[in-house]
Parts: sequence; structure tokens; C-alpha cells
Amino acid sequence: MIEINKDLQIIQSVGIEAFDYITTIPETQRKKGGDEGGVHIMLRILWMKGMVHVLVNLPSPLAHDYAVEKSVRTEIMEDVTSQDSEDTDIFHYRGCVSYKLPDGTIIHCAVSGLFGTEDVTIAIIVMAKKLGVTVDDVINNIKQRSGSLPEEIFQEGHYLKVLLDTYR
Repeated sequence: MIEINKDLQIIQSVGIEAFDYITTIPETQRKKGGDEGGVHIMLRILWMKGMVHVLVNLPSPLAHDYAVEKSVRTEIMEDVTSQDSEDTDIFHYRGCVSYKLPDGTIIHCAVSGLFGTEDVTIAIIVMAKKLGVTVDDVINNIKQRSGSLPEEIFQEGHYLKVLLDTYR
């Protein structure tokens, strides 16, 4: 059984590392977003009361709402990731990934505060660290269940793949 409320410092330190890496990429490689004050990370075990929220730096107040929406929408739509039902016209963004444990338990990690592809990347890293599995285990778990992932995380030389590679 996963104890969702344990190791919050690990989640926060990984979140800070990833956030700092992403937001210090030169503008020649990454366009800057609007409010990049921080990210909101939410981990939850579906169908149980387990849920935790971790703030990295100072995310916008809406980051909390978007993180919750991404996870709830992913659950309601029975998707593997929030990218599966992304529709930016109605503010349905990517940024939530799920991991299915061998016993059938499903855990969501939703991140909000940066661009959707960046939120997904941070969610993958946090999920791997929280569960004690590899980044590739998280990616493969998603792919085996036909979940969508951003193509950037597979592109050689892209800053998001470089970031994921540091946690491999």
C-alpha cells in the first residue's frame, strides 16, 4: 500500500529541481509563459481518501484548480493521462499522468503552473520518485494502457527529454 502523505520533501525537492531547470532554459530554446512563479503538484490514489498537494515556489492561485481538474477529468473520462482528453479551447490541459500498480490501484500525479508538456514531464519525474520506480517504468505503464504523452519527451536534444534523462 502506498502512503501518499510520506516523503513530501522528496516530492518538493524533485519539483524544485525540475521547475528550476525548465524556467532557466534560454528563450532561444524555450518560450516563456505567463506566470511562472511555481507549480502545484497533486498526488492522489483513486477511489480512496489519499491525496496530497505540494507547492513548488509560488504557483498562481489557478494552478491548484487546474491540477485538480486535470486529475478529476482523467478519472471521469477513464483516461490514462489528461492529454487523452485535452481541449485547450475549453481550458482542459495536459499535465496529469496515472500509474497502475499490479494490485489495480491507480495513482494520479497532476502538475500545473507551466506549459502542459512541462507539467507532464514534472509529473512523470515526481511519480517515478514517489513510487520508487524508473522514469521509463512510468512512461511504459502509460504507453501499455494506451495513454498519450507529449512527443517532445522522446525527441533527442529536446530540453524535456534531457530533463527526463537526468532522472533515468
